[in-house]
Amino acid sequence: MRNQYCRSEAGSISVYYPAALAAKAGFSQVRVKLKKLLFVKWLELEGAKAIAIYN
Repeated sequence: MRNQYCRSEAGSISVYYPAALAAKAGFSQVRVKLKKLLFVKWLELEGAKAIAIYN
């Protein structure tokens, strides 16, 4: 259970994601984009295949 999530760092930002995350068919990689509008910020995944996570 400890290795269930992986971590990727870009500068001072750390992103945790499931170890089973995979690229969708037709995509070579999964891209994480930081979006912002006024005072709100969020992350968007592009090219990620949907996976089910059970606790």
